Amino acid sequence: MGNIFYQAGIAIFTASVFGSSAAGHTQMNIKTDGIDYVLSASAISGTADALRHRVQSISFNNTTEINSVIYFCRVPHNRFNYSSNPTYVSGAQVRVKDVASDTPVSYITTVGLYSSTGELLATAKLSEPLRKDPTNEITLRVRLDY
Repeated sequence: MGNIFYQAGIAIFTASVFGSSAAGHTQMNIKTDGIDYVLSASAISGTADALRHRVQSISFNNTTEINSVIYFCRVPHNRFNYSSNPTYVSGAQVRVKDVASDTPVSYITTVGLYSSTGELLATAKLSEPLRKDPTNEITLRVRLDY
């Protein structure tokens, strides 16, 4: 039927989409005269108007390939129990605990995916913070679409 150039916003149709030629008409009408006659016997503005009135219903189907990789991120019970937020501690004192003997509590909100050389490649935000303390272990399933 033609080509579509998405970045330019242009759709190009083959002439066969608009039907066959029919000669002998005095008024230029793409429905009755045919595309060949209209394209050769009219100014560009007249042809554009005729084509615009000819297309009454148009739809496009697009297919996009999306690759996905799933990573499972394990958070052991003895790691990530403290926040990196500077308001979490004051010196060596954990600020968010009322009693020093209380177990530390943090909330996981973001997951970082790193390369083998330690370079941050992607980040994922959780839909809601997950409570993390030394009594629980968490396994997060992260899907990376590219």
